[in-house]
Amino acid sequence: HHLRFAALRNHLQKLVDKCRTYCDYGNSYSEKGRKFCKLLVSLQEDTWTQRLGDVAPLLSNFGFVLDEVQSYREGVLASLETTFAAPMEEFVEREKQHIKSLKSDLQKAGEDYEAALAKFLALKNSSDRETRLSRETDVAMLRRKFEIHRYDVVVELNSLASKKKFALCERVCSALYAYLGYFHQCHTLLATIEPAV
Repeated sequence: HHLRFAALRNHLQKLVDKCRTYCDYGNSYSEKGRKFCKLLVSLQEDTWTQRLGDVAPLLSNFGFVLDEVQSYREGVLASLETTFAAPMEEFVEREKQHIKSLKSDLQKAGEDYEAALAKFLALKNSSDRETRLSRETDVAMLRRKFEIHRYDVVVELNSLASKKKFALCERVCSALYAYLGYFHQCHTLLATIEPAV
């Protein structure tokens, strides 16, 4: 269970890392797009109007529109950070700490049980019945405590696997809705200039 949980956790962290790399490249792409748009917008200057006539302000307007598209893209990339990368990373880190704590409790319970068992087994046959009975009771109690901790860890690992599936689905759906909004905005914006095109 623990190995499966660790593998899933590592995979989620990779998703977060790749998402951030994707956003970095997306922002770099957007920055290049803005430079292109800036040149188109510059066509509204008088010298270009003299050279290109009526088409200059029209092309300049297209530059403004394409620049707005870059803004929408930057918005969706920022949304990916806030709705996917950051929450998933926080989830992974929080659960990692929780499991670490549970494993620490389990290890301590195991060590206590082993120590009590060793003490019990070290008793000589000559030991009085009361001492043997007391140690045997301690061993049984600590073994139950250890088994309960072990059960808790297994239950928690199974629960976390389900939570992770849900969290991942939720985050991916949020990202897709961000893109849905982005494409809708772009379509609406470009539709306004279609007659001019």
